[in-house]
Amino acid sequence: EALKTELKVELDAIIGKSPMPVNLSPAKPGKGEDLLAEQFRKRWVEISGKWEFKSDAIVGSGNSQLNYTTKIRAPFVLTFDFEVRKGMRPRIYFGKKLKIANEGYKNQIGLYPLAGKEEPVPYEIGKKYSVKFVANRRFLELYLDDQLVAKRDTGLEQEIEYIGFFGGDDFSPGLTEFSNILLE
Repeated sequence: EALKTELKVELDAIIGKSPMPVNLSPAKPGKGEDLLAEQFRKRWVEISGKWEFKSDAIVGSGNSQLNYTTKIRAPFVLTFDFEVRKGMRPRIYFGKKLKIANEGYKNQIGLYPLAGKEEPVPYEIGKKYSVKFVANRRFLELYLDDQLVAKRDTGLEQEIEYIGFFGGDDFSPGLTEFSNILLE
């Protein structure tokens, strides 16, 4: 509903019905809410491992999980950067089943569970990558460094209660930095 209201205000401003508001959200203009902003810190819940909060990043080490807890319903877009510094199991869960993750024994990331002919794409330790996840009720898209790596004709119908960030797991305790986490 907040997105509908924001879009209506912007549309009214474009057609001249009302002045354009200043600072619609606490984030960068047109980029959604900065989930690392101070006003959202209370929504982050440490589940396991060690987490360090920086002004523009979170860093998970070991078998680590940190959940951003809020109810979210598609459509939404989540963008973030990640850099795996050690290990090989970064993951981002959307509720309990859908995840952007490294599964298996190679440094590769994909949208799981895999569907159709999708293949995970490789990533390198020590290199920063940008991710864009588009969730709609009719489709899902995953971009890595502006390249479409997964597209599904099925969407996310259910409301999710958290977005879980994992720095590593039992098999591969990792060290992963997530930064520029924006939700629109």
